[in-house]
Amino acid sequence: MGIKLVRDRIHEVKWRHDKLKKYLRPTKDVVEHHQLLVQKLLEEVGEFLAASNQEERAQEAADVLEVLIAFLMQNHYARYNEEIDRAIVIASIMNAMNKKFNERGGFDEGAVYVGEGD
Repeated sequence: MGIKLVRDRIHEVKWRHDKLKKYLRPTKDVVEHHQLLVQKLLEEVGEFLAASNQEERAQEAADVLEVLIAFLMQNHYARYNEEIDRAIVIASIMNAMNKKFNERGGFDEGAVYVGEGD
């Protein structure tokens, strides 16, 4: 029997049947949560790459972002032992992305480096 991370409210949305609820449990600790987030990120990136249309890609991109937010929230809690608001995490991602974009650009144009080293 395998385990995988599912959304926190899946039991309210999908598994309304009491028999299925018995298969849900919280993560054992921060280490297991981290390992399951890594597994989930790889799963969601794979689904994003396999998406066949724009609507599916948007849905899968949302899932990838959701996992990244969970990573950042978990990391903050592990470092500071305090909860952090999702909006703050999302704003920090957007700020970092915008800063990098303004300084170095994005990946829209397809620039390729051909040379030695990084």
